[in-house]
Amino acid sequence: MNNMKKLVSVVVFSLATLTMVGCETSPITPSTNGNSYSCVFSQKINDSGDSTQLTIYRDRALIEAFTFWGSLSGEIIHQTADVLYIGGRLGGMGGYITYGHYTQIWKYNTESRSIEDLLENQLTDADFDPELESIVYANGNSIIVKDLSDMSKQVFTPNWGLDQAGQSSQVGDFKFSPDGKQVAIAVTWGPENEHGAIYTLNIATQEFQLVKEFSGKASISKWGSY
Repeated sequence: MNNMKKLVSVVVFSLATLTMVGCETSPITPSTNGNSYSCVFSQKINDSGDSTQLTIYRDRALIEAFTFWGSLSGEIIHQTADVLYIGGRLGGMGGYITYGHYTQIWKYNTESRSIEDLLENQLTDADFDPELESIVYANGNSIIVKDLSDMSKQVFTPNWGLDQAGQSSQVGDFKFSPDGKQVAIAVTWGPENEHGAIYTLNIATQEFQLVKEFSGKASISKWGSY
């Protein structure tokens, strides 16, 4: 997994050796500065293992390409006048993993043409606040809220207060409140994911509040829908 964080700019590539996946059908959406962006994830298999090339297009013209280790797919999640937020996920995930839509969310600056991984190479769900000022994700059972302007972060380590009988819980399905001041969190645990709960986190007070506890996997479709 650590090798995936090594980014290499790609100048020349052969489409004959690549398999297009995921994001090649991403809608090309005009941004506020008049440009339209799309991306393509292309997989390549070689002697050293699988790699994925992420190419970014502006008005259908290639402006950047990066190579990552591993078999990835993904999509453009959000964009602003000069930033694209691109989600990526490793292939082959499944089994006991209850949550974990992304392994990366890259922040690509279209002006400086720089890219960085916001999730610190974690398998996690994530959500952006309504103003695209913060992102929430998980690192283990800790909840991270990261400021997108300076990359500073707040770390919240909850004590759920539930009878988990020594079992590891999984967290995900994060949803910011409309005012961006709270986050709803789904928690699931048990050998067959037979226990679940919904909590809210007040970011300012750092307080967790149990909203609902029930049998089975916890899930959140949107803020307030539990």
